[in-house]
Order: sequence, then structure tokens, then C-alpha cells
Amino acid sequence: MNFVVAFLLLFGLVFFTGGGVGILRFPDFYSRLHPAGKLDTLGSL
Repeated sequence: MNFVVAFLLLFGLVFFTGGGVGILRFPDFYSRLHPAGKLDTLGSL
């Protein structure tokens, strides 16, 4: 059971990290909202 929990936490962390990279990478405000919204939603699931 602990293995499954650790796997899911790492899986969510990958999406949160991707959202952070998307916020820093894209040039304007509206482009930054898209990866942050999508990846943070997937990371919290």
C-alpha cells in the first residue's frame, strides 16, 4: 500500500513540476495560465 501512495505522489509531483516549468517558459500571462491550470489539475487528481 505504501508503494502505491508513493507512486501516486511522485506522479502528481511530475505534473506540478511541469506546471512550474510552463509558467516560467511561456511569454505572456494568458499563455502561462494554460499549462499551469491543466497540469495542476492533473497533479491534484
